[in-house]
Amino acid sequence: MGFSYLKNSNWLDITREERFFCSIAYNYFFPKPYDAVKLIDEISNLDLSKEMINQEWEIGYEVALYRDLLFAYGKSLQGKSNRFRKRTFDLCCFSEDGIIIIEAKAHGGFSTQQLKSFKQDREDILSITGKSIYIKIVPLISTKYSPKKTTLGYFDGSSPLTWLDLANKYNDKLFKKADEVYKKQL
Repeated sequence: MGFSYLKNSNWLDITREERFFCSIAYNYFFPKPYDAVKLIDEISNLDLSKEMINQEWEIGYEVALYRDLLFAYGKSLQGKSNRFRKRTFDLCCFSEDGIIIIEAKAHGGFSTQQLKSFKQDREDILSITGKSIYIKIVPLISTKYSPKKTTLGYFDGSSPLTWLDLANKYNDKLFKKADEVYKKQL
């Protein structure tokens, strides 16, 4: 059917927004965070120990980590850079020993600025918490996106998680759509 103002398409047919697709992933991950972490570990080859995987996990979506961490530690955002105010992570998996951050791309790829910020993120999170936790950052990308080896070097694990991996795991056509929109023009 579709809508005339969308060129006789439905919005779901034309969206290329990874936040939308991440919200779908969150809805699969949230009820079974252990299964999500196990899947991420297996596909991305994070080499998490069995003890780490078997911990209690919590999943977050569009996580304003710095804002919320600073609040939890009784620290103010006043005087902090916009980076702390505006920085969000697409999906996060939290356990007692660490955080797995999932940074997603559907239509595009990672910018140099974003990649460089990952090193700073690791340092800032450890600085705020004062804890010795592991921080793993995993890309969630299209199978049509072939990032350079140097790009993948900013992430943990040896393989990216793909939208097609999620489509196959959860049998959801929206993940397949997310995999297909890379660089797709209207």
